Amino acid sequence: LVLKPLTASLQQKATSWDLTFSTPEAQGTVTYSNGNPAMPWSLHLAALHLPESASRKDEGKCTPYNTSGPHVLPPSALADLNPASLPAAQVNIDKLTQGGKPIGRVSFNLTPIDNGASLNQLRGQVYGMQLLGFNQADARLTWTKFDNTHHTNFDARLRAVNLADVLTAMQEPVSITSAAASLNVSLVWDGAPDQGGMANYLGFVQMDIQKGTFTKGASSGANPLLKLLGFLNFDNLGRRLRFDFTDLNTQGMAFDQVSGRIDFANGQLSLSEPLKV
Repeated sequence: LVLKPLTASLQQKATSWDLTFSTPEAQGTVTYSNGNPAMPWSLHLAALHLPESASRKDEGKCTPYNTSGPHVLPPSALADLNPASLPAAQVNIDKLTQGGKPIGRVSFNLTPIDNGASLNQLRGQVYGMQLLGFNQADARLTWTKFDNTHHTNFDARLRAVNLADVLTAMQEPVSITSAAASLNVSLVWDGAPDQGGMANYLGFVQMDIQKGTFTKGASSGANPLLKLLGFLNFDNLGRRLRFDFTDLNTQGMAFDQVSGRIDFANGQLSLSEPLKV
């Protein structure tokens, strides 16, 4: 990520230095505090605008995954960065966008670990979904680099009210509505944090969706979460369960609860337990 043009001002305080800066890509303040030796750095961004990723540019294109050979990762803005070189820091991002699309807000503690960095106490709202902990107090992302190869591990609980609002925030067709939804996510992948996708995910997503509707005829793009929701697309569900829903109304099929676990491996989805509808 190249920041230009840059305007900045430096201010000395009693126990800290504040560098306030503004670029077209980011605006905020970097603080170095003498009073917190364990985590002297803090970064507060009023806004961070990320470029559109290569995988998102291809959303909507129906390209089959190649499971017979090695997966080619999309380009990464973090490819040349060694996560082990990042200092301990408290990070707050009030407004996060990518490719001009609003994502939400996040905060975390950046902690150095062997060969990488850990984003602990990861909190915020992403596309209207609340970031919570799964098997721990808060969501966490671990990013390491071995032999010039990046690896990422992400564990979180994503909680939302109406998944239709989530899809709308993603600027995607609405394939499902809900009164409440919870997704427990545990995924690892070879690549930097911005290189995760269906083709290289390993792990699972466990879902619990309450009182909603499968929207008939909706389709999903290439975004990994949308692929997951697309698995529950009204028409796809009918084919997978070998049911005939042709006599139902055009608004879709109502449900009280959808629960189950979807496993990711080698670019494919599988059900480790029956999907309950």
